[in-house]
Amino acid sequence: MFYLGEPNLGVFPLDPLEITSLGISQGQGPVSISLKFDNVKLHGISEVKVTSHKSDLDNYVMNTDVLNPKLELLSDYEIGGRILLLPITGKGKCNVTLSELKSHIYQKGEPVFKNGKMYLNDSIFEFKMQELGRMYLDLENLFNGDKALGDNMNVFLNENWWELFKELRPALDEALSQVFHNIANRFFLKVPYDIIFPNEL
Repeated sequence: MFYLGEPNLGVFPLDPLEITSLGISQGQGPVSISLKFDNVKLHGISEVKVTSHKSDLDNYVMNTDVLNPKLELLSDYEIGGRILLLPITGKGKCNVTLSELKSHIYQKGEPVFKNGKMYLNDSIFEFKMQELGRMYLDLENLFNGDKALGDNMNVFLNENWWELFKELRPALDEALSQVFHNIANRFFLKVPYDIIFPNEL
């Protein structure tokens, strides 16, 4: 399985998926924040289940629906701004866990020829979260370590997780699309098309 890693194919271990940094900027609506994750470890990709898949390989298009029972993000974080009108600031360790996450992936490739072989370059890669069972958050060291304020804010965030998720979803989709796009291209540009789709050429 490729999530375990296959360096010869340009695919390194994906569970946990290590990401140097991931930034989210949300400047409108009830949630107005700047949020940066550093030294990210994303656990749970190996548990993803494909629920449906349709390919139009004549046009190099793939549509895939997936279900992830549990996706856990562990990282350093820095946040500033307002969430549902309340000010928030902090810097430290965090845990963001998404359960029963249903997502859709759209891929549009372009053929690339190298040394007489055809490869695919994913010119478009869109990852969109569609349904979520629950989101859990634990942000350490909020408000410069004020435990009372930090504990109360974490309770507030977890009680209002759905409103927070709705506001952040477009920015999260965009950030994760870029991450997964890079991973997909490392694979598709390394492995010839006729090996991935042996009956299509």
